[in-house]
Amino acid sequence: MRCPVVLVGRSRERLAALQADLDGDVSIRVAPLDEPMALRSALDGCAAVVACAGPFVRYGEPVVQAAIDARVHYLDISGEQSYIRRIFTHYGSAAEQAGIALIPAVGIDCIPGDMLATLAAEGLGPLQRLTVVIDVRGGRTNTGSLLTLLDTAHRREGLSYADGTFKPAPRQLRGGRWELASGEEVSLMRFAGAEAVLLPHHLDTAGVEVFFTAGSALPGWVPGAVGLASMRLAEGMARTPAYPLLRPLIAKLPAPRQDIEEISVEVEARSTDGKTRRACLTAPGAYWFTSIAAAQATVWAAASGFDRAGPLTPAQAFPPIDFLDGLVALGVAYRVGPLDVSTR
Repeated sequence: MRCPVVLVGRSRERLAALQADLDGDVSIRVAPLDEPMALRSALDGCAAVVACAGPFVRYGEPVVQAAIDARVHYLDISGEQSYIRRIFTHYGSAAEQAGIALIPAVGIDCIPGDMLATLAAEGLGPLQRLTVVIDVRGGRTNTGSLLTLLDTAHRREGLSYADGTFKPAPRQLRGGRWELASGEEVSLMRFAGAEAVLLPHHLDTAGVEVFFTAGSALPGWVPGAVGLASMRLAEGMARTPAYPLLRPLIAKLPAPRQDIEEISVEVEARSTDGKTRRACLTAPGAYWFTSIAAAQATVWAAASGFDRAGPLTPAQAFPPIDFLDGLVALGVAYRVGPLDVSTR
């Protein structure tokens, strides 16, 4: 499904350059984030807006408010826990009154985890925990994503969800061992992922754990312990008083020459009576996945039959099987495993 697209930003020159690279009905409108009326007017005639400029804790809320004022469905590609929680707690009632949906995290940070968890949990009843494992092979994260991780560490905002409540994320990074769907056994490191905030919003679970494999984004011959050490070093740097001075230098790091080569997301749902089910998804690029998933989500939200309102997770907004099936033809693969009633 193709539809007219409006590019909105503060630089007409950059918008025009992007417009020239795109096919179809693409127009541009200039609207800085610090001009609410201009931003609201830029959304006139639109059915949905997807915010793509992060870190979202710095740049996201003006777009949320403009969407509510313009009565336009709002989506974003955020993975920032504190920002996502604020959307649900601060803007939810206003969105319901305006009759629009607020759907954060429609990129790689949560569409796989949220939709796989929903499918894996089906029919299991109350859950003891949901475990999300992210495995990244090749390439490296872009500068924006790196700054988001460091900013979260600097503000000490990381959250976990355990015993039915939100808690500060554990300082212990090491997260045990995991057998991937491929059969490879890997070490894990804890991550304050968006799933820890979104999954309890609509799934009956006492806990959510999110991990990266310790070797994520490292060459295959590099030991996973290097990933753990690098993460500890980065978090330690972000928590020093010098980080605000270092941040502008980090922001000038060159962009990676290529996308992450492959990303896999695996989810295990474990019920309170010991039953488990796993689901997994693989994609040939993390940022590539975000682009196609966010585009599909925005088009679906803009469709005339979409009538949801209020704050929603991706799996609440869109039927998971239908949504993931829509990405399969583009190169995404996913699988939901059988129920395992053995005790482990």
